Amino acid sequence: MITEVEPNSITIINILSACSDLANLPRGQQIQAYAARRFSPLEFDLSLANAFITMYATSGSEQGAENIFRTLQERNTISWNAMISGYATNGSSADAIQAFMDMLEEGFQPNGVTFLSVLSACHHGVLIRKGLQIFSFMVRDMKLTPQLAHYGCIVDLLVRGGFLQEAREFINSMPVEPDASI
Repeated sequence: MITEVEPNSITIINILSACSDLANLPRGQQIQAYAARRFSPLEFDLSLANAFITMYATSGSEQGAENIFRTLQERNTISWNAMISGYATNGSSADAIQAFMDMLEEGFQPNGVTFLSVLSACHHGVLIRKGLQIFSFMVRDMKLTPQLAHYGCIVDLLVRGGFLQEAREFINSMPVEPDASI
């Protein structure tokens, strides 16, 4: 007896993760076409949509990520993080910062991943003042404890902007021990 086994949404999410890791947009688009045929709108949940946003964003297709993001009736922090990270990765610093502002305006709580993505966008765009403001907002207003990666983004941002002394002072003031990446 032969039975057909069809992938469920968890399988699709894992396949999309592999497509994201490989930045394999054509394969990801094939998976999306399959999922559209396979799953009813009720089965096409937020986790699956977020996986598609991530796949498109990390594969360089901001438009594909935006198309899915705009159609979401429900969003969560992961949805926003996928968009912000995608913009940052693709060098669209202004779009990443705007998405971050929109996220806040819609009442979503940013987390450490959100701040890492938006600080990375500031780093790529050499937006020193904006990066420092966002870092301060993270610590002062959101009461989040920065991780080494957050500190690293600020150090990179200062160095990239030519503020070597300020970077050195920032490193010396960090409450965590810098590692080789800093």
